Formats: sequence, structure tokens, C-alpha cells
Amino acid sequence: MITWLDINAPYWPCYEFAFPDSYGGRMPITRAEHDELQKITGASIPRTFSPPRREQLNFDRPEHSRILYAVKGKPEYAKALAIIRKGEERLKTTPRADMDGFVPCAENQSFETRYRKRQECERRSYNAIREGRMIYDD
Repeated sequence: MITWLDINAPYWPCYEFAFPDSYGGRMPITRAEHDELQKITGASIPRTFSPPRREQLNFDRPEHSRILYAVKGKPEYAKALAIIRKGEERLKTTPRADMDGFVPCAENQSFETRYRKRQECERRSYNAIREGRMIYDD
């Protein structure tokens, strides 16, 4: 029997991320670009999960991003659109964790390497316990 649990939050298939310079590591624009976009448009882009609301940014079709409505027809529009287009380009070269071709950032790869070494040490320890031997950590 399968039980489903709706926690009303985004689900990511893994903890790794591709964009370490962004809030949360999953958005293809940097923190500075995020803050600049908010400043230009006067709109708030959530950095964390928030109550359900429509998406502000559209990286598939940047010109359809809702955040641009506030600056449509103003000089700030081109600058805001350019920031979102940078995100679109980053997604094409560096997919997110839920996209094909995802590769974790260097920081996450380092964590994974350390984790695997720790697992190996733990495995050796448990084997030694089962066999009645003494081993010492490196």
C-alpha cells in the first residue's frame, strides 16, 4: 500500500544543487542579480518556500515573466529582462537537479566525496566489530 503525503512544499529529487551563488542554490540567477531584479521592478521574489502564488520568473520565456509587468514600457524593463535572460542561458548550460544532464556544483561534489569516505570508514568499523577485531581510524 502506498501512502501519499502532501507537505505543500516543493520536492527536489536530491539535496545537491547547481547554482551555489544563488539563494537556495536552485535559481539560475545570482544573489546580486536577484537583489538587483527586486530593486529594479519593486517586486518581491521569494528566497524560500512561501504561500502558494504565481511564479514571478519564467526562464523558458523570459519576456513572459510576471515580474516584468511592473516595469513594462519603462527604461528598467530592458535591464530586468537581461537579468532573466542570463538565467535562461545558465539553465541551458547548467541544468537544475530536476533536469536531464544535472551535475552538482563543486561544493556538493566535495560533500559527496567526504560522505563516501565516511561511509567506507563506517563499513570497515562494522566489519571489524562483527569479526571481533580492533581497528583504528586513519
